[in-house]
Order: sequence, then structure tokens, then C-alpha cells
Amino acid sequence: MKTAMVNNINALPRMGWKGIGKALLTALVATILLIGVLSALLTWTPLPEATASIGVILCVILANILGGIMISGKMRANGMMAGASLGLIYAIVIYLIGAIFLDKIGMGWHTVVMVLTSVISAAVGGIIGVNRR
Repeated sequence: MKTAMVNNINALPRMGWKGIGKALLTALVATILLIGVLSALLTWTPLPEATASIGVILCVILANILGGIMISGKMRANGMMAGASLGLIYAIVIYLIGAIFLDKIGMGWHTVVMVLTSVISAAVGGIIGVNRR
């Protein structure tokens, strides 16, 4: 009985820095666009501002799923690991951007939730990207 496992690991496409950069840029642009849509909804509709934090988390999840799909689209294996790596890089970049603009560095529950959300959602996107054919 044959299995679907890849016999030659060297036959697998590697993600490379260019692929990581494109997927990270896609996730960051998607985040900006989704946050813009969320801002417009909060401004021009009767949505309460208490929903903003849930909306931001949903924007991060969707952006990381898209980035995970992009990074693992040409891969045949290890999509979850590629996506999780992208999610971690994304979380670090967002944290550094926030630290620069807010001039404040701190680790709280919100930071931990965002890092875990980024890693898990990008890993799910990586799984989707590998199995999309």
C-alpha cells in the first residue's frame, strides 16, 4: 500500500526569504485594509466601540490566514510549520511597530493573546495552503 508521504525531502519547494517577505507583506497590507474597514464600520454605523477589540482580533486572524495560505501555496508539506513561523514573525513585526509608535514596551495578556492568535491562525492558513489544489 502506497502512502502519500514525500520520499525525497529535497524535492520539496522551500519557502525562502522572498516567499516569507511576500506573505508577510500580504498579511500586513490585509491587516491595514481590514482595520480600515473596521474603523469605517465603527464610525458610520451604530456598532458599539466595545466590539473594537474583537474586531481587531478577527482582522488579525483573517490577515494571518491569508498570509499562511500565501506562504504555503507552493509547498507540498510542512505548511503548518511555515504558517506558524510566519505568524510568529508577523506578531514580532506588529509588536515592534507598536513599540516604535507608542513609545512603550510592555508584555500583558493582550500581547500574549495576539501572539497566540497570530501563530495559530497562520498555521491554519498554512494547512489550507498546502491542501489547496
